[in-house]
Amino acid sequence: MKTKCLQLIYLFLCSFLLCCVLSSVAWAQDSSQAETAASTPWWQIVTGILAIPAAIFGVPSAYWLSQKARLETRKLQIEILEKEGKSVS
Repeated sequence: MKTKCLQLIYLFLCSFLLCCVLSSVAWAQDSSQAETAASTPWWQIVTGILAIPAAIFGVPSAYWLSQKARLETRKLQIEILEKEGKSVS
C-alpha cells in the first residue's frame, strides 16, 4: 500500500515537473514575453520551477513524519505504562 502510494506521488511529481518545464519553455518562446524572459536571470527561472515540486513533495512528507513520530511516542508511552504495571487507556 505504501509503495503504491509513493509510486503515485512520484508519478505525479514527475508529470508536474514536466508540465512546468514545458510551460516555461513555451512562455520563453512567446515573442511578447521574450524581453521579460531575457531580463530574468536563468537561475531565478530554474529555482521557481524546482520550488513548486519540492514544496508539493515536502508538505506531505513532513505531515507523514509528524504522524509517525506521534504514533511512536504513543507506543513508547504505552510500553512504559505496561512496565510500570499501570493500566493502559
